[in-house]
Amino acid sequence: MTIRKKAYIKRVKPKGLTYYDGKLRGAIGVLVHQTCADLTDMANVLGTELTIDFNQIELRACPGTDGALLVKYYFQEMQRRSDEYHASPEYAERQRQAEVAEANRMAALADMLATASEEPTWSDPDGWQATLDNNADGYGRAALNYASTWARCMESLVGQGMSVADAAKKSQHVADSEGITGFQQGCAVSILSQVWVHGDELRKWSLDQ
Repeated sequence: MTIRKKAYIKRVKPKGLTYYDGKLRGAIGVLVHQTCADLTDMANVLGTELTIDFNQIELRACPGTDGALLVKYYFQEMQRRSDEYHASPEYAERQRQAEVAEANRMAALADMLATASEEPTWSDPDGWQATLDNNADGYGRAALNYASTWARCMESLVGQGMSVADAAKKSQHVADSEGITGFQQGCAVSILSQVWVHGDELRKWSLDQ
């Protein structure tokens, strides 16, 4: 049967299946719909039961198995596992830890902003305003909101004697109330390096990260 499986894969070249290390497997980067269709086709042609692991869920196809039902089973099993996890003590504990971490972040942010100016000290206020005007969408504005808050936090810490590099490191996550991505943080560094009074030092810090 192993030889037949390998020969089938080599001859048909199904998009959703591959065979390596002695096992039939789902192809990487292919949707489950394609994999299930290919698996059921292969089971029909070879006239035998086939099993693969797809995202840690076992998919089993026999001759005559409906590929659409196999897809339905996959999503039902994904939902069952998700529901089970969300009802578990492990999930409840992770939620509790996340809530504590967020409360600590907000407290640290409040402490930093308590001694910060209402606006960062811009070296190029017109450049900052132009950037705001050109980024009214939610994604771009979130990055700029973060940049402004982060700059205020850093200025607060620098005012207490901390270097810009140390202030950046200490406050980069504390300032994130937006849930920004790594790309958005990069955007924040880019604009602050151009329009903020400590921008050049921030840029140098970011290059070492």
